[in-house]
Amino acid sequence: MRFTVRTAADAQALSRVLEHFALRMLLPERVEAVRNGEVVDISLEMDRLDETTARLIVGKIRSSVLVLDAALSVQSARYFDGVTS
Repeated sequence: MRFTVRTAADAQALSRVLEHFALRMLLPERVEAVRNGEVVDISLEMDRLDETTARLIVGKIRSSVLVLDAALSVQSARYFDGVTS
């Protein structure tokens, strides 16, 4: 699963997004955050996560303070030349 989140550029934004995983004792395989002016683009990958839980988490993230947009991709996020690893 890949979560993509756009937040306001605020020092608390990344920790608020990660908190939704920590509360469920989940540790993402990969986290990337890039500040682009007044926004932060965050990408998180979770390998072994069922779709129902993932949709619940992305819904909670969307309703968080500072979050401008959040999306979920249920396909494998790891591709190399069109082949999943």
